[in-house]
Amino acid sequence: MAILVDNKLVCNLKILIKLDRLIAVKIKNRLFINVYFPVNTCNGNAYDDILLDLVGVIENILSDYPECNVILGGDFNLVCK
Repeated sequence: MAILVDNKLVCNLKILIKLDRLIAVKIKNRLFINVYFPVNTCNGNAYDDILLDLVGVIENILSDYPECNVILGGDFNLVCK
């Protein structure tokens, strides 16, 4: 997981959280969240647990910084049918 930031913006950078599947940073009044959701392999509740944990972390970040604009990206591993 990574978020690349121009050197000119580093003085305004705050790392909010860094996990294996998620990283979030705040630059001025903007949140940048990069997330890697799991692939659904149908192995019991493991997929649901990881998914719910990640969504919960994102929800907490958004509620902690309601004044910020959000850019959310990453690999969502969604199967559209």
